[in-house]
Amino acid sequence: MITDFYLFDQRISASDSNYLSESIHFTEQITLDYTDYIFSFGFTALNYHKPSQNRFMYKLEGFDREWVKANSNYRRAAYTNIPSGEYIFKVKAANNDGYWNDKPAEVRLIILPPYWQTWWFYLSVALFLIGLFYTVYRFRVNKILEMEKLRIKIASDLHDEVGSTLTKVSMRAEMLETETKDSKSAAALKRISEQSREASLNHAGYCLVN
Repeated sequence: MITDFYLFDQRISASDSNYLSESIHFTEQITLDYTDYIFSFGFTALNYHKPSQNRFMYKLEGFDREWVKANSNYRRAAYTNIPSGEYIFKVKAANNDGYWNDKPAEVRLIILPPYWQTWWFYLSVALFLIGLFYTVYRFRVNKILEMEKLRIKIASDLHDEVGSTLTKVSMRAEMLETETKDSKSAAALKRISEQSREASLNHAGYCLVN
């Protein structure tokens, strides 16, 4: 039978601890925090005929691969730094004739993980990273949209300025054409006026399409 439970080599009892709700003899489950990284179980055999010849074996199922032989004079099973998870501590005994009991004494052991190893912490980190990536993505998209708006505005202003300049050139050429008396100059001014007007119309058509 399991007789004692120790934390950091201090015996724990139901009267002075939250670890045991009743005597360790009747306890079915013990829950530890990850900071309770040194613990041990004490045990004995209910055979008083040649008790010095009793033998013991124990196993922390989920951690120990094989049964561990115990010293009959030091009936303690000690563990340190066991990973978080669920385990079952089992211990069995043999009497002086070498007969092992069929059903070992056992107690379930739960070691809680630190918060950074819990599912809700992983979920929080995942949601934070998703939110961060989305924020960066939206920031970049908004920057691109702002740059595109600025480009369109600059292009529109340039188009308006070019169209206005071409119109002025055409009108100025027409005025000079009517004032000049030189036929060659008048013809050149007429070509300038026509080409400016044509360029202005083409430019206006390009602006409407784009």
